[in-house]
Amino acid sequence: MPTSAPNVYVTRTDEPSMSQARNPRGITLALFLAVITIVYNLAEGIISIGFGSSDETITLFGFGLDSLIEVISGIGIVHLVLRIRAGKNEDRDRFE
Repeated sequence: MPTSAPNVYVTRTDEPSMSQARNPRGITLALFLAVITIVYNLAEGIISIGFGSSDETITLFGFGLDSLIEVISGIGIVHLVLRIRAGKNEDRDRFE
């Protein structure tokens, strides 16, 4: 019967850690895109809820509420990117 090889885990020390691998340009781009997403979804939500309420259209009203939920997600992404930019990669807080 063939014997199986034991599980061997190799840790590479030449790979950069998360804090060393940070790309300031990428972090700035991620922050910019997250803020744009928040602003767009906020405007979309307010406009959709306004038109949905005035026209009594439940679908348009629901679409606006969905956009506002996406704003909350965008705020979470901004929070995450700001935490990474501050160099606190390993410490998650209750918001995340």
